[in-house]
Amino acid sequence: MPMAFVADAPDASSGDGGGSGEGEGETSTEVVTDAQVLEEAWGLVFDNFLPARKSELDGFDRAAWEAFKREHEENPPKTREEAYAMIKDMLGTLGDRFTRFIEPERFTSMLKYDITGVGLNISEDAENPDRVKVLGLVLDSSAMKAGVVQDDTIVAVNGEDVKGKSAFAVSSLIQEAEGANVELTISRAGEDVPRVMKLKRADGFAPPSSPVSMRLEGGHVGYIRLREFNSLAERDVAKAVQELRAQGADAYILDLRDNPGGLVQAGVEIARLFLPAESTIAYTEGRVVAGGVKRDTEVSATKTARNGSSSELPTKLKAITTSKAEPVVDASVPLVVFVNGRSASASEILTGALKDNCRATVVGSQTYGKGLIQSVYELSDLSGMVLTVGKYVTPGLVDIDQHGISVDYPMF
Repeated sequence: MPMAFVADAPDASSGDGGGSGEGEGETSTEVVTDAQVLEEAWGLVFDNFLPARKSELDGFDRAAWEAFKREHEENPPKTREEAYAMIKDMLGTLGDRFTRFIEPERFTSMLKYDITGVGLNISEDAENPDRVKVLGLVLDSSAMKAGVVQDDTIVAVNGEDVKGKSAFAVSSLIQEAEGANVELTISRAGEDVPRVMKLKRADGFAPPSSPVSMRLEGGHVGYIRLREFNSLAERDVAKAVQELRAQGADAYILDLRDNPGGLVQAGVEIARLFLPAESTIAYTEGRVVAGGVKRDTEVSATKTARNGSSSELPTKLKAITTSKAEPVVDASVPLVVFVNGRSASASEILTGALKDNCRATVVGSQTYGKGLIQSVYELSDLSGMVLTVGKYVTPGLVDIDQHGISVDYPMF
């Protein structure tokens, strides 16, 4: 029997919002039955979950998962609380500590988290990659009150043209703007003249601080310490390179020791400062039918991961690459990366990219080994789920998760 979902459960981490299909935007939590919520959660796992860690492969058996469905169809939940308990029990069998269910009140508060401070969720425009558009807005936010609407295109931030900038770079500009207000210039379909809007930051919003420190060593080696990957990381690493170059640096050390990660996109942007045009930075590996691994380049390989039964979960690799532009630091300039066992996540993606492209020598000790991808899904009754849907792989096809990045030379 086919699953009967009231609405799609979009991938909130990639900026989708609302349900789809008939009655879009009008789904009422009161007309969603307890059984439908359970079925919806079941289907999301069946289609998207990736048992990415070898020790957890026995935790996802498709035949057993289908048996869960039959069992719950025969004995459906009688209350919403019972449906939630069944969902939690099902997820518990997966053996994945990152996959979890979130009840509506807490999930609603999660969705209000706003990295821009003005209530905007933005993404590159699929039809015009040089532009960034508004995917959604935080309810009652400054952006919503000012009249920004979904599908508006952001033309400038505080007068600075953002054509050709990534959504990450535009978000960073909004975050970094000084003062309590941010001025956005937006264009809207059907209007010839762009609109200029002044948005007030949310009370209590604190722009990120610089994670970068630097110094010149031995008269010619530029030392750059990066403590975390926040929205300022790429900008401040680039500034550090330029300042050290002006002081006479002709080689660089990038110190990622004790850096736990942060924004993965910041790591990708920093890799682009050092790697030649059109280099592979990393791959994402996810289910062929998964909705969670998105917005990368074309599929470059197909692999098959086996779970604990005889069934198979086909997966695919998608490449994350540099642009056609030349890097800030020429490929001939020597580069050394320092890492240790507390260098994790975005630190490992960046290190793997530089190492596997033969762009840097890695010194220190084995990194932490954290490379899973989670996506957030909203269910029809406004509860939510976080699912592991993929993992990061280096250009040399090294699985980062639980393995980490090995060093070229130990640090004594």
